Amino acid sequence: MITNVMMRRQREECTRLRITAPNAGPASVHNLRHRLEVALNAWGLESLTDTAGLLASEVLGNAVEHARGTGHEDSAPTLRLTVSLTCGKLLIEVGDPDEHLPCMRQAASDDENGRGMALLQALADKWGAEPMQGGKKVWFTLRLPG
Repeated sequence: MITNVMMRRQREECTRLRITAPNAGPASVHNLRHRLEVALNAWGLESLTDTAGLLASEVLGNAVEHARGTGHEDSAPTLRLTVSLTCGKLLIEVGDPDEHLPCMRQAASDDENGRGMALLQALADKWGAEPMQGGKKVWFTLRLPG
């Protein structure tokens, strides 16, 4: 279930979509990616849909997996996806209750996991992670076309 959808336009021409997904599991990753793609299409950014969707899925999937494995086993985590369009860039942020910041690792050719941060490094213009009260936020930016 996805709740708390908010879209607003600020003075500096920033368009923002904020989605909160309580009790997030693997199906939530698909649902959140779909909502992201719908927003990008509505904003005329179809050319960013594949890359933004892939990277958001990686970050969201990591959030679901790692938040469950660090003291949140009793319930699925609440995820927050924020998509902002401003100053010639698309900013996508994923907040989750896990306080551990992600780190790059070298995945072996037969590893099923471990490539999400490498994808961010390769495809995003910038990316990072920062602690916040009650967890962390992982973010990335993509340059707007044109």
